[in-house]
This record gives sequence, C-alpha cells and structure tokens, in this order.
Amino acid sequence: MATIKIHVLDFHSIFTHIEIVLENTSTTPHTFYGINRWEEPGHNWVTSGPNAYIDQASSTFSFDIEADPKDIVKQYRDYWYSTDKDAGILSLNCGDTAQWFLSKYARIPKPNLSNISWNHFALGIIWPSFIPCPITIPGRVMANAKFHVNARNNPEETDKYSRLFLYTCMAAASLLIATSVFALVASVTILSAGLAALAIGGCALAGLVGTYGFFKAYNQLSAKNIADKLKNPDESFSADPSSNTPVEHPDIARFAPQ
Repeated sequence: MATIKIHVLDFHSIFTHIEIVLENTSTTPHTFYGINRWEEPGHNWVTSGPNAYIDQASSTFSFDIEADPKDIVKQYRDYWYSTDKDAGILSLNCGDTAQWFLSKYARIPKPNLSNISWNHFALGIIWPSFIPCPITIPGRVMANAKFHVNARNNPEETDKYSRLFLYTCMAAASLLIATSVFALVASVTILSAGLAALAIGGCALAGLVGTYGFFKAYNQLSAKNIADKLKNPDESFSADPSSNTPVEHPDIARFAPQ
C-alpha cells in the first residue's frame, strides 16, 4: 500500500472535461499516473508527464487515499479496455471514467440529489444538478467529490447547525421564493410599466436569494447526515471490496483535502 494523492482536474472551455492525475507520494521522486477517458492508459507510473496537466486545469481538488499502485494500474487498464467500445461524449464519457475511479478507490458515491450544484454543460450553458441530464457532466463529478470528501473530513463544520435550524432555513427560503413569484405575477398585472419593471427586478433578486439559501441549507443538511453516519458505525455498511459499488464506511482510507 502507498499514499496516493488524487488530483481531480476540471477543464473549462467550450465543453468541459475532467480527468484525474494520481501522485504516489510514497516514492522518491514522486511518480504519477493518469486517469483520462480519451487517452490510452499507461503501463506504469512515471516521474513526469501526467503531472503537467495539474497546472493547466481550470480548477483542481486534491486529497489522499491509501491504495496499491499496481492494483490501480491493473484495474484501470481492465476497465478502460473493456468499456472502450462504449466510450463517447454522449455515452460513456470522461465524467463516467473519473467517477468509476472515485467510486472504486475513494468510495465516493455517484452524484445524486444528496447535494446540489450548478455545473457548466457546454457553450456557457449552466445545468443545475437537480434537473436530470442524459449524460454525466464533468463539473458535477467534481462538485460531488468535493462535497463528500469535505463532509467526511470536516464534520465540525456541520456541527454548527442543528437539523431544526436547517429545516427552518429551507422553509424560509421556500416561502421567499413563493412570495417573489406571487409578487411577480401581481406586479405584471396591476402596476404600470415603469413600476412593474422595478418590481420584476426586485422579485427576481428575491427569488435568487431564496434559491441560493434553500440549496445552501439543503447541502449543509446532507453533509450533516453523512458526518453523523461516520460517527455511528452501526448505521454504516460495507461491501465487497472487489465491487464497484460505492459504500459509506467510517474506516474510509485517509482523506486530507489540500
């Protein structure tokens, strides 16, 4: 086993792209290995090459795990070649490959409604995570990884808030959104053009504030649930380590966000 630093790299351009660079910090000098759907997997860990992408990425997120470097190479090569025929931007893309690795070795579950994020899709289009998407969005994989690692590694952040407080915040935010929608409709039908324009602007701002508040409280509540599960081993579960199924377990290999 070795200490492997996982660098999750997100690239923003016309389209988004995600890949992972692994850094074996247990060797001198450090060696690297790339996880990228669009590049054929290497046979060995190398001292240079994949690490050049770290500085080129638009955003990065790094944390440590304990894993067997040889097993990573074998498992990833088997996965890459067995799924190569299904690979494509609109099918099994770079996001799916990155998520496969994160699920198998970092035990990060696939993105779901446990946390909400805004993700760049393509051509400047933002795709909220609560709207179903037919393909895996790379930015969503990055946001999901950050959420789970931070929830596991920083439980004290969620201890600041009680569930009652978070539920109250969500209810208040929902009320603000509903009120802004009602006021928007009323202003369009009752007020003159000039006043209606001002009212519409105010309602839109209130709606945005309410939406942000709701999502913020929702994510905090989800993080609190994850942290509480890690504190109580009886509520967690484990799975066959050879399986690709993500698990929640208190003895997760060492996570240390950088």
